[in-house]
Amino acid sequence: MLVFLRALISYLRDRDPLGRDVMLVFSALASLFVLQVLRLFTEPPPVLQTLGTLLLLGQPFLTLRLVSRLRRVSGLVMLGALIAYLATALPLVAVGRPAPVPLTLAAVAVFVVTDALAAWYLASEARRRHGAGRVRLTIASISTALLAAAILAAGAGAAASEAAALASGVARAVALLAAVGYLLAFLPPAWLRRSWHAAATVHFSEWLLAIPHSEPAATIWDGLASAAPAIGGADLAAVLIERPNGTVAVAAIAGDSGPVPDGGSYAIDDFRALINVGAGSGEQQVAKGGSIVESFAQVSGSRYFSLVPLSLEHGRQAAILMLSRYRSLFRADDRTLLAGLGAQATLLAQRQETLAEQARLSNQLSDTVEALKGANAAKSDFLASMSHELRTPLSAIVGFSELMRDEPRNGGSVAVPAEWVEHIHRSGEHLVGIINDVLDLSKVDAGRIELRREEFDLHAVVGDVIAELRPLVERKRLALGSSLEVGRLVADRGRFRQMLYNLLSNAIKFTEPGGEVRVESQENGGDILVSVSDTGIGIAAKH
Repeated sequence: MLVFLRALISYLRDRDPLGRDVMLVFSALASLFVLQVLRLFTEPPPVLQTLGTLLLLGQPFLTLRLVSRLRRVSGLVMLGALIAYLATALPLVAVGRPAPVPLTLAAVAVFVVTDALAAWYLASEARRRHGAGRVRLTIASISTALLAAAILAAGAGAAASEAAALASGVARAVALLAAVGYLLAFLPPAWLRRSWHAAATVHFSEWLLAIPHSEPAATIWDGLASAAPAIGGADLAAVLIERPNGTVAVAAIAGDSGPVPDGGSYAIDDFRALINVGAGSGEQQVAKGGSIVESFAQVSGSRYFSLVPLSLEHGRQAAILMLSRYRSLFRADDRTLLAGLGAQATLLAQRQETLAEQARLSNQLSDTVEALKGANAAKSDFLASMSHELRTPLSAIVGFSELMRDEPRNGGSVAVPAEWVEHIHRSGEHLVGIINDVLDLSKVDAGRIELRREEFDLHAVVGDVIAELRPLVERKRLALGSSLEVGRLVADRGRFRQMLYNLLSNAIKFTEPGGEVRVESQENGGDILVSVSDTGIGIAAKH
C-alpha cells in the first residue's frame, strides 16, 4: 500500500508514463489490501470485488508491461500475456463465486507463468547493472517470483480442499515476504541505499588510486564513461567537458556510440542550455535535450537521456550524459552514485592535467636550455669561423707587406711591384667584405648570407687567389699549381673566392715544407667541381 501511494503521488506530480506503470502494478496489491480491510467491517460491494479480482489477476501483465519500458520485450510475448489474462480473468469474474476449480487453476497458471517471466526479465536487467540499481532490481525480481509462488500456493489450496488451511498459511507467509521485498526495492531507507552504493564506490575508488601519475587525464574520463552504462543502464555514456578556450569537447565516450557526433566539439551555449534542462530532472525524452543530445541520439538510436552535472576548476562545467532506448526504474539512485564517482574522477583528472602541464613546462624548459646550449655552441663556432675568415686575407696582407719591407731601398723610397700592391688591395677588399658580413646581424640570425650569382672567369679568380697566397707558399717552399678544364662558371664570385681562399690557406698551413698543393676543376653533369688537393696529413675519415 505504501509503495502504491508513493507511486500515485509521484505520477500525479510528474505525469511520467514509467511512474504510471509502477502505480498500476501496485494498484492490484493495494486493491487486495483495501478489500481485506473492508471485510473487517462489511462485505465489499460486488463491483469492488470484481474490480479487485481483475486487478489482481492482471498484476503479472502489468508487471511485464512495466518491464517492457526497462528493456526489450517481444511484442508477441506481450500480446500472448494479454490474451491469456483476458481469456482466464474474464470468465472467472463472470461465473462468480465459487469459481470452478479448472477455471481457477487456469487463471493461477497464467498468473504464475507471466509473473515468473517478468521476474526473469527483471533479473536479467539487474545482472547488467552496478550499484543500488542492481540490488533493487534483484530484490524486485525475487519479490515478483515470491508473489507468483504465493498465488501458486493459494491455487493449490483451492484445488485440494483438505490442504486449504496449510496452503492458505503458506500463501500468506510468502506474500508477506514479497511485500517486504517490494518495500525494500521501491522504498529503501537512505542508509540502505548508501550501503548498496558502497561496493561500486569502493571498486571505482580503488581503480582511481591505482592509476599511475604518468597516465593522462583521458584515462580517468574513459573509466568514468565506461562505468556509467553499467550503473545507469544506458546504451551510451559520454563525458562532456568545458575547455578553457570556451568550447565543449567529448572527453570520453562508451557504449553503442559509433563515431563521435559533430567531431566531438560543441558550442558552450548549447552545453549550458543542456545543463539547465537536465541538471534537476531525471530521464527525459531526447527532443528536450537540444542539439547536443539529438546528435548523440542519432548515432545510438536512443529515445531518453539523463544528465549528471560536474564542476571543474575556474568555474568550468562538465557533465555525464547518458542516453538509452529504454527507461531506468531507479534513475535517481543511478544519478546519485554517478555524481559521487564523477566528483572523485574530476578531482583526479584535474590533478593529472596539472601534472601533465608541469611535465610539459619541464620539457619545454629542458628544450630551451638545450637550445641555449646550441646557440652558445653556434656562437663559438661562428667566432672560430670568423677568426679563420679574417686571418686568411690578413695573412696575405702581412705577407706582401713583409716582402715590401724587405725590398732594397733607393734613398728614402722602396720600389714595389704593382702586382704586390694589387694583391694587398684585393685582400683588403676581401677583408672589408667579410667584416660587412659579420656586421650584418640579420643575415647571421637568418642562418644564411645572400648569394649574388654572376658569370666570371675561373682562371682569373684562381690565379688571383694563388697570387695572393704566393708569399705563404714561398715561405714554406711549396709547389702551388692549377689544372682547370673549365673556363667560365656562374656563381657568387666573392663567396667562391672566399671558399677557395680558405681551402688553399688550410692546405698550405697543413702541408709540410717541400709538399705540393693543386687546384683542379672539371665538369660533373650540369655542375662544375672545383677541388683542392695537397700532400699534407689530411683529415681522418671518422671526422
